[in-house]
Amino acid sequence: MAKHRALVVLLAACCVLLVTGTAKADDITVTGAFTSFAGDVTSQNLIDWCGAGVCGTAGFPGPGVIICPNCASPSGFSNFPIPMNPAQDTTSGVTFWVPFNPPSNELTFTSSPGPLLNVDPNLPFKLGTLTFTNGLWTGDADFGFSIVAHDLTTQTDHTFTGFVHMGLTINDFANLTPAQNADFVFLTDLAGAQLIDPLTNLPLGSLRAYELVDTPTGTNIASADLFGVLGSLHPTSFQNPVGGFLDISVTPALGGPPTSSVPEPGTLMLLITGFLAMAGTLRKSPLSRIAPQP
Repeated sequence: MAKHRALVVLLAACCVLLVTGTAKADDITVTGAFTSFAGDVTSQNLIDWCGAGVCGTAGFPGPGVIICPNCASPSGFSNFPIPMNPAQDTTSGVTFWVPFNPPSNELTFTSSPGPLLNVDPNLPFKLGTLTFTNGLWTGDADFGFSIVAHDLTTQTDHTFTGFVHMGLTINDFANLTPAQNADFVFLTDLAGAQLIDPLTNLPLGSLRAYELVDTPTGTNIASADLFGVLGSLHPTSFQNPVGGFLDISVTPALGGPPTSSVPEPGTLMLLITGFLAMAGTLRKSPLSRIAPQP
């Protein structure tokens, strides 16, 4: 009987740890920045480092524009990161396009308003919202991307440093669906590998924005919340897409929606109930009523 009672206590404790974590919750502030550009830039493409919504709306060039320093090269490609100018970049967004051919492209990252209170270091929390506006462009690109979660309690920083990769699809409006024509962005590490949720080993997948002339939703702007967990700072999933959609694939070929990476609290409570019911069944089993032999 004592053994079964101990089993019940152990299972309950394990379930509580699943829900609450084991470490002390802290208060966190989050900031994000785009830091560099590299990609397929032909001589007709210019880069606007002004920050999303600052330049580009009133024609090209806008105030503070830096023309791509590699566009005049014989190869016409930028295969190495070009640092952005922090004096002219808003850090949280960037606008880029083929000149004189609107609409422009934009990437923005809006941090969760802070401070975030009582963040459990063992559970994912919302870092912010990534938004991709799908305008006119001619090649894939990589934007250096950094997120810092500053722990106000311990005065330490948890940092993610990698890239937002923008991939283009070959548009075929007559034969492909709007989802197949949609361009996409996804996160990579510094080696260019797509990110994997460290809690589940599932890929984060991609955020996809429809072509403006092919959108079933009326918008070419896609956004999704980015979640992560503390440590070095590990992004874990995209959630809550608006305007576009999420896909498990990071290639032009679609693979379907990403698998949910973290059970909802209600699901965890169901697990707790199941564990406790199983423990109760063990305690009431016939074996538990057999008298010990002398």
